Amino acid sequence: MTDIVVHCPVPDRPVAGSRPVASRRVVPVGGGRLVLVDNGKPRAKELLRLLGDALAQRLDLAEVVLVSKASTAVPLSDDEAAGLAAAYDLVLTGLGDCGACSSGSVEDALAMESLGVPAVAVVSEPFQGLAAAVCRRMGFPGQHFVVVRHPVSTLDDKRLAALADDTVDSVVTQLAGSPTAG
Repeated sequence: MTDIVVHCPVPDRPVAGSRPVASRRVVPVGGGRLVLVDNGKPRAKELLRLLGDALAQRLDLAEVVLVSKASTAVPLSDDEAAGLAAAYDLVLTGLGDCGACSSGSVEDALAMESLGVPAVAVVSEPFQGLAAAVCRRMGFPGQHFVVVRHPVSTLDDKRLAALADDTVDSVVTQLAGSPTAG
């Protein structure tokens, strides 16, 4: 008999810890480390890399590293999140362009926030309501995601680069609190 695992896109549990608190928006001036958490959705890795390159220049980051998750729908484990929090100063997750992957990307960002690391998920337009519901349900009613046009998976390189250019100010604002941080 085969087991079927069903993922609910809106979590029924708060973030681990006594009370979720968003991390302070302090971006290290020169020398910060950013991790891009790729969930494997088509074009997610490319979009995250473009955003990471732009953030590296804008925030004078010393390091930008991409890690890939094993599943689009399953959030980072507590151990994975703790390891990333110990190694990096900022986190960008994505791409949320379906129900489960949007929920998982936002959950990843909120897990990092609960560990004191500023984090933002990238979610496409049709799933922004779900992303907001996940934030509220997990005790983070503020916005911890940026919204991009949908669909991303069909964009050619030129349009993907334009999307990243159009999005980077929102990512900086969410991560650092200022579009010109640094």
